[in-house]
Amino acid sequence: MSPNRIWHILLSSLILFLSTGSVLSESQCGGYITNPKGYIHTPYFPKPYKVPIHCQWIFEAPQGSKVSVYFTQFYMKKGITAADYTYYSSHIKAGVGKYDFGIISSNDEPTYLVSNQQILVLTMNVRSLDNIHLRVRENLLDVSGFNITYEMILRNETVREDSCIYHHCSFTGNCFATADFSSYICKCFANYFGEECQYDDTCGPNSTSSVCLNGGTCR
Repeated sequence: MSPNRIWHILLSSLILFLSTGSVLSESQCGGYITNPKGYIHTPYFPKPYKVPIHCQWIFEAPQGSKVSVYFTQFYMKKGITAADYTYYSSHIKAGVGKYDFGIISSNDEPTYLVSNQQILVLTMNVRSLDNIHLRVRENLLDVSGFNITYEMILRNETVREDSCIYHHCSFTGNCFATADFSSYICKCFANYFGEECQYDDTCGPNSTSSVCLNGGTCR
């Protein structure tokens, strides 16, 4: 096989990979994404990732469409920023028609973010893991980074209202999309149950004990 033929095959494979937006491995950070729906995550989620780290996820929707990101499992208080563009170059990390959404923080309990334009860029820039991640209930949610879903919708479509994030699951479960991304559900941690993981053995509809005083309702 001639060298030119080999280079042609390699180049075709690279173009195919870029066009599908495939994820190579759990350690990969960032990528160019054109699939109509799916998910992205930090390296080794839910385990810690190596720092310092800098990477970008570039979503490019078809003409006449926009990108909707749902923060289903998002535990970062800082280190993530978002912006959309009419055109963006990953080589020089700059674009045209920029609108800056700023820092995306779990402290603000974001549910979703919808781009105004065809291209949405999420940038991760973390130098240290100190005070970066959300921790609640004595490390019950002892995870690092994020695992979030997205879909590309028409410009005149409204964002779905049934998505959920960690606080919708009472901080005692994780929010997951179903396999076909048609709905979102809470998957509860051990010993917790309910549609929003709001109950446990001491606090539930069938509990015989009461942990609430003065007529309070246990949730």
